[in-house]
Amino acid sequence: MCRKCGRILPSWYPRRIDIRLKQYPTKSPIDGVWWTGVRLIDIALARDLKPFMTKFAFGHCSDSDGGEIANYRTFYMPPWISLRGEKYADYLTCPSCQAVWLDYRHQRRLFLLRRDFEEYHIRQDGVTTYVSELVASIIVEQWFRKAKLIRIPLVDKPPDGERLPGDSDWAAM
Repeated sequence: MCRKCGRILPSWYPRRIDIRLKQYPTKSPIDGVWWTGVRLIDIALARDLKPFMTKFAFGHCSDSDGGEIANYRTFYMPPWISLRGEKYADYLTCPSCQAVWLDYRHQRRLFLLRRDFEEYHIRQDGVTTYVSELVASIIVEQWFRKAKLIRIPLVDKPPDGERLPGDSDWAAM
């Protein structure tokens, strides 16, 4: 983990992350450890999404006493994507690992880039898990009582007008 921002360092991939939790995960099928890239997934949901998660690294969860939490696993897969904002969006950069993320407090609308879902149907930024329409339909069909999904528009060009690491023209800067 980055010592400044707490996110998973991409160089750690594909090693798994085992974690000891102070609190048992919520009843949500996807949860997370605050302000890290460590996400938790119910193993039954992971089984349902297995075809879409072949590149993810999975680890184990234990409770504060070291006992296994059998129905949850950690999961992650870089490269991270960036949630995008409107014009004049502010982005924060970790001074240590150079991770970039949107300061979304003053954003009325949030966006994701369509290109981020061309190869993979499940993506992550440093904190959140995002899924394609196809994966969302599977989750809604089988997990509608437990999962809370929020629709974020996909755009071809970021409305913020910024060039961020991972953007196709980033190297031209």
